[in-house]
Amino acid sequence: MRILRVPSVNRKIKINSLSIHQDSNTLASAVNDGIIQLWDSKTLIDVTALESPTQEDISKVKPKDSINIHDGIEILSIKFINEWLISGDIKGKVFKTNIKTLKSTLLLESTSAINDITNSANVLFFGTLNKILSFDLDTSKQMDSIPSRSDVQSISVDPTNSYLMSIGFNRQLSIYHFTHFQNQILYKKLPTGNQNLSSINEICKNSWNSIGDLIAVPNFGCDPQVSSIGIVSRQQWKSNYSLYGHNCNVVKFNPNIYQDSKNQIFNIIASSGIDKSIAVWNTTHQRPIFTATDVSEKTINDLLWNGDGLGLFVATDTILIFQFDNGELGDLINEDKLIELKKKINIPDPLKPKEPKPESIIDSNNKDNNNQQQNQPKQPTPQSLKPSPSPQPTKSSDAQVIQHPLTTKTKDGKKRIAPTLISTVNGSKPTFTNTPQIPTNGILNNNNNNHNNTTMEFDEPSYSVPKDLKRKEEFDSDQQKKRREVEAVEFIGSIIINPSTSFSKVRISTPKARSFIQFKSINDDSLMLEIRNGNGNEQKPTKITLFKNETRTIFTDFIPKLAGLVAGGEGYFWAVSTMDGVLYIYSDSGRRIFPPIILGTPLSFLESKGKYLLAVTSIGEVLAWDIEAKKSLFDPTTLYPILSRSNPDLLTRAENLTLCGISSSGTPIVTISNGNGYLFDKDMETWTLVSDSWWAFGSQYWDSRDDKSNGNIVNLLERKTNDEIVRRGRGKFLQKMAKTMLMKEGYENLEKIVSLAHLENRILISKKLNESTEFKNYLIIYCKRISEMEFKAKLVEIFKELYGPEINQQNQEKWDSKILNFDKHELLKEIIFACANIRSVQRILVQFATSLGILDQMTL
Repeated sequence: MRILRVPSVNRKIKINSLSIHQDSNTLASAVNDGIIQLWDSKTLIDVTALESPTQEDISKVKPKDSINIHDGIEILSIKFINEWLISGDIKGKVFKTNIKTLKSTLLLESTSAINDITNSANVLFFGTLNKILSFDLDTSKQMDSIPSRSDVQSISVDPTNSYLMSIGFNRQLSIYHFTHFQNQILYKKLPTGNQNLSSINEICKNSWNSIGDLIAVPNFGCDPQVSSIGIVSRQQWKSNYSLYGHNCNVVKFNPNIYQDSKNQIFNIIASSGIDKSIAVWNTTHQRPIFTATDVSEKTINDLLWNGDGLGLFVATDTILIFQFDNGELGDLINEDKLIELKKKINIPDPLKPKEPKPESIIDSNNKDNNNQQQNQPKQPTPQSLKPSPSPQPTKSSDAQVIQHPLTTKTKDGKKRIAPTLISTVNGSKPTFTNTPQIPTNGILNNNNNNHNNTTMEFDEPSYSVPKDLKRKEEFDSDQQKKRREVEAVEFIGSIIINPSTSFSKVRISTPKARSFIQFKSINDDSLMLEIRNGNGNEQKPTKITLFKNETRTIFTDFIPKLAGLVAGGEGYFWAVSTMDGVLYIYSDSGRRIFPPIILGTPLSFLESKGKYLLAVTSIGEVLAWDIEAKKSLFDPTTLYPILSRSNPDLLTRAENLTLCGISSSGTPIVTISNGNGYLFDKDMETWTLVSDSWWAFGSQYWDSRDDKSNGNIVNLLERKTNDEIVRRGRGKFLQKMAKTMLMKEGYENLEKIVSLAHLENRILISKKLNESTEFKNYLIIYCKRISEMEFKAKLVEIFKELYGPEINQQNQEKWDSKILNFDKHELLKEIIFACANIRSVQRILVQFATSLGILDQMTL
């Protein structure tokens, strides 16, 4: 096998679709800049097959022509059909171009993007938003569309031109039995059961094998944690088996059918992964027979086999060609066995029903309606192994049809046209209808804007539970739909969840494993930790490298696992977590500070500050260490108290985590999606509320401005609360509610009391976080406020705590004269001077000023 990468002069281009015209050896590629490039496929194959191609050979690898008819609009799909090249763009325009003259004509214009194109003879199908469009090339007329409740991402017609398969962005797979009759598409949606894709990427394409008895579907199944290619059988339209291990977006059957030395028949499938990898599968083997990783810089958007089944074309930032040797993929099946296989397939005959006698119209309708309710239509027996390009006439006894619409009247006197019906006398022919077949799947709007996605992606939490544990609260599946990602981010795949997760009441999303990770030091921009994930085993381990100035290697390590998260880099340590919950911690020189730390559960967060390291597992466990002292800061705790619902017996969705971190003093900090912020009190071993939307609603000291000048932790968490209030649109509601509450009897002092509670909390949290400046400022503001409100008991309590016990008291030695880095007496003096002008508390001020010997300095 040999690989050729076509040189590309523009790094910004992306090839979205490929199509090949076997007769003329012409390969067409659709580029995102609106240009279609035409290549000589034989030249590409011949150059790839060379053992040592020269520069002269490489110079032959260039487009032989180009078509620019889409005016710079991104082309999503192209398809050769006889002498025409059909192309559809993101704006919904479809053009046909004569491949000999290169003259183009606008075929149709849709209101939404043309995601995919397929055909049955000269009938075109276009996958677009909420429907599949159909168009007759012979008559140049648009026909009826097939409705869908989702953006149709992938469509394909089987080699017998009898079945149309589609995949929607809602992950639903649909199969239609169809025929073309009198400028109409008559179709019937077949029952496929609850068989959906476990996940769907921006580009998703399925494939039929060459005889039409199998369909390959990417990521087919119900478990998003398991990556697989589903092989759907034509017999019952259910999954026969799966090929596990590749999180793929495009699959393509080889046009040949092979057999091994034991005469076992198999197919060859190529799949492209979202990790920019290519895999080639033998359908009788559990593992790929060939893999190529990191073959491109961008997502792989399409795959296409050459007619002989030895060349594979790959569409990405350029065209890649894989050329296999004769016999490398297997031995071709002989012609007799191929004919025998085709005979086993139920190939429906093309139908062209004839007009019945007028008097038999009503009876035929009633009879067929009853038959349709009682029995499922049977597949007709095959008469021809080759698909016919156009419907063939049948005997008048085979079928009957209403040639002209039957008009009836409704109760209100309006005319109604009955749906066209093709029925059978003996029940041997399938029943079709051209009335809309409404699928039961959900609706998801299309979004074709291109944006770079650089944020962290997460796998959904596992919600698997033992059979004897059932949720008492059900959720509507429509409410759990994902937003469509615009630019695919490259990930390796999903992780295997520890069984203990099934029994945990907390489930947190876990980051997907990326093929390449870079982590720059916060203190030193010249230091960069680089991770290149392997296969997660000993055969291809993960490589961890620390670089200086991007060129000099400081240390390198190899681990037989997939790395997921990185932290550290502040001069104390570098920490790397794996997808199965193992921590590797290195010094700056690459020395392992600890043996691998086994946490047993995948990590959702790994954060550090200075010498402290925080880990949060996918089941809500929180662990923190002082790496320098090599000890744990506290016993492992859980996020359950701050994420749980009111009923602890329910296994339900709670608020999302929006921030996890650790302070410079080793205090874990967490915010959740309702706006609340928490820290873990190591002394009390409990979670403590730091920021609450209640204070945003009632406190006079809440700052709703997005002021990032003050970088202390309390202000950071309160800004997160502001962000959530704005995101949820609750700002005006809270203001209106505050005004209403203040007008009610008994709530006159609500705002003052909430303000004091807010200040008290700020003081306590600042002290806990060792933020001395904020502690002092908040304490002085608080003392002035309680003095103005004449809360004398609170003021005396604070003064006594700062003044300490009398000298003759026995506990004088146990009293600490420091609070944070302040002397308590000096701090008390500052407070006394700050409150000196408030007459209602001057007697208290005089008392303590006299004891401190500062009465003469006070100006009352």
